Amino acid sequence: MNLVHTALELPAGVAAIAALAAVVGRWSPWLLAATVVAALPGPLAHVVQTRARLFLERENTAAERLRGYYKDLLTSREAAEEVRAYDLGDLLLRRWRDLFFMVADAVHRQDRAQNLARAGLSGLSATGLAAGMAVAAWGAASGVLDAGTFAAMIVALQELQAEVGGLMNNLAYAGGEAFKLGDLFVYLELGPEEPGGGQAPPAGGDIVLEDVSFRYPQRSEPALDGIRLTLRRGERVALVGENGSGKTTLVKVLIGLFHPTAGRVLYGGLDLAGLDPRAVRAGLAAVFQDHVRYAFTLGENVAYGRAERMHDAAAVAAAVEFEAIGVRPRQDFRPEDHSIAR
Repeated sequence: MNLVHTALELPAGVAAIAALAAVVGRWSPWLLAATVVAALPGPLAHVVQTRARLFLERENTAAERLRGYYKDLLTSREAAEEVRAYDLGDLLLRRWRDLFFMVADAVHRQDRAQNLARAGLSGLSATGLAAGMAVAAWGAASGVLDAGTFAAMIVALQELQAEVGGLMNNLAYAGGEAFKLGDLFVYLELGPEEPGGGQAPPAGGDIVLEDVSFRYPQRSEPALDGIRLTLRRGERVALVGENGSGKTTLVKVLIGLFHPTAGRVLYGGLDLAGLDPRAVRAGLAAVFQDHVRYAFTLGENVAYGRAERMHDAAAVAAAVEFEAIGVRPRQDFRPEDHSIAR
């Protein structure tokens, strides 16, 4: 929308420049040319500097993300106990500070260079405006211009330079926003990370892993390598292993959150890669070791397992198995009722 507003302002700027140029050019075409040329360098430099700033921001993106992560570790409730227990505060703060000054120094160096360039070009523009005023004053002193025309010329020169600068600044802004939109379109052209559609999963059958391997990006060693496994319908299976041995990764591959880098996962003889992911997950439940505790009521936390049945109080009550702990749900129980959390 900002680009739309800027685009709507451009014709008005062009019209104003044309009108002012007609006034100044009628008296002195050379003065008109000199005024426009003197007004251009500053805004043109702004166009170049805006692009340079965007490139610097892109270059610093990784450092800024990491700095934000350190800030979260230092300030979040989830990390507080470990940060204190292992006295990590000074280390994390030092790393945050190092990244802050690394980015700040780069921005400062660019700001200093750009400010010096803008100061020089502003001086050039001011010199051009002063020269135009001097020429107009000479015309008034020599009798070529009367007092009223002289005053109008001074205002016209100032307005012309301001309008040219404003037009170029709008173009610089539009160019910068268009550059950012370029990143957006690159992202949009990636397409959906998980395309919809596909076959419906079979109602039953075994889950079979055929030589399944998975390697995380940026890693040279696979987290899973040639896994062969059959999970038969009705079985209860426990995966036991050391930390980092790939248990969680295997589960995420099994439920389709990760796609194998080699091999296949078969549901009832059908390749998981060709199944509708939403339909597959409708028949799955997962509680991860890094699970989310939503800041809502207990009833809502339970109901999120089947969000489409959020207001089915009986289903929520059955899911938490009140009968098993000797507690019967109230007749007026609602998932959003805070009394269930108490």
